[in-house]
Order: sequence, then C-alpha cells, then structure tokens
Amino acid sequence: MSQRIIWFCMDKQESVGRNPRVEHVSEEESIQLWVCRFSRYYSVKKYPFRKKKKYTTWNKAALLQTMQNCCLTLCADKYFVGPEFEKIDTTEPAFRNGKQKIEEELLRDRLEKIGRINHILWIPGTENICRNIPTKLLQKLQKFYVLREDLTAEEEKVISDMENFLWNEYGMPLLYIDSIEEIFCKKEERLMILYDTDRCLSLKQIPCKILCVDLWSNESLREMMEKERSDAKYFSEYCYLQKLVGSEN
Repeated sequence: MSQRIIWFCMDKQESVGRNPRVEHVSEEESIQLWVCRFSRYYSVKKYPFRKKKKYTTWNKAALLQTMQNCCLTLCADKYFVGPEFEKIDTTEPAFRNGKQKIEEELLRDRLEKIGRINHILWIPGTENICRNIPTKLLQKLQKFYVLREDLTAEEEKVISDMENFLWNEYGMPLLYIDSIEEIFCKKEERLMILYDTDRCLSLKQIPCKILCVDLWSNESLREMMEKERSDAKYFSEYCYLQKLVGSEN
C-alpha cells in the first residue's frame, strides 16, 4: 500500500487565515501526496476609524497544533516541510526535515526508470538494499562495491546477507573497498551510489558520471554534491516531492 505524505508550505500570496488550504497533488502507485498551504498571516486586526491594519504572524504553538490536526485528519504516514519553515524556529524538530527513509515503492519505481548503470557503490545501512534494485540493473552490472569503513555489527550482518544474495542469484561478487579512491571506472561509464546512511563522502576523485540515490533525504549531502560535482545527478524523496509541489504552483 502506498504511503500517505503531507507537504507543509507557506502560501506565496499575502493571505490571512487560520486553516491551511489542502490540495491532493498526486496519487501514484508509490505515494499519495497532499499539500497543506498555510496563509502568510494568522489573523488581521482592523482599527476603528483608521485604514491601518495589523497583521499577526503565526506563533509556534498554533502552527504545530494545526500541522498535527492535518496529519491526523489525513491519516498521514509522514510529512515534510518546505524550506521556508526552517526559518520559523530552527530549534523545533517539526520545522526541520528529520531522518525519514524513502518509501520502498517509490524507490523501486525510480530505479526502474534508470537506464544503463555500469557500477554500483553501496554506502551500507541496516537493511539489505538488493530487494529494491530491479533485476534489469543487476543483470547488466559490471561491479558492485560496498564501503566497509566504520561498520557496526548490524551493518556487517546485512552486508554478509547481500553478498550471499548477489553471488547465489547473479554469480556476482561483492567488492569490499575502504575508500572511494579504490573504485575503478572509465570517464564515459555511469556509477550509481546508494546512500543508506548519513555519511557524506567526497566524490571529487571519481572520473565517471555519477547518480546519487539518497535514501534518507540528507540535505547536507545534496549541498555538498552541488558544490563538488555540479555534473552529478541527485535523487531523494524530499527533492522528488519538492518538484511535485513546485509543478502545482
């Protein structure tokens, strides 16, 4: 069953109101997306015998309560907030996009649409990522790397399970590396990097084309990539939803 996701954002118009405007933006096989647009101002006070008006901005308590009500009403599995929310109160977790793993159906759907991939680099987490990689990608793959630095016991167990799966199903060895510099690829080839943790690695030394799939919507990773490798392609659930919301404006 697809996940129900809410995207909270501020209305671009100079509007006033306490109830957000709710729109059903997308209903795909992988996700159902609602956008809740908050008015710029919570209320307005008019002065008798004057043309002057005083606009009241949202306070944190009212904003949080309204967000919570939206999540309960729409039975949301999770929510994201637009970048403008982070300016309201950076100490409040509700106004920041915390760690939320990508919906598996969305991940499989996006990977299905990828063309040729020569190599995969897996930055491991605590789940076997192979179950979400389409067979057509694995069948044509040349090398499957895994970075094994600073691994926990749980991550080592996951890597062992994945190693057995790749060898038994595809006769493909899992290549262990300790640093990015050990990856061998040609300039015209394509490398897909699967980030299953929040570790940010420098990709300056990799000569080939890069596609990064960020499973945790780590904005620090995206910002670093934009500075280091403007030619690299980046995908995360947050960026995907942001484009969907933007296309509806």
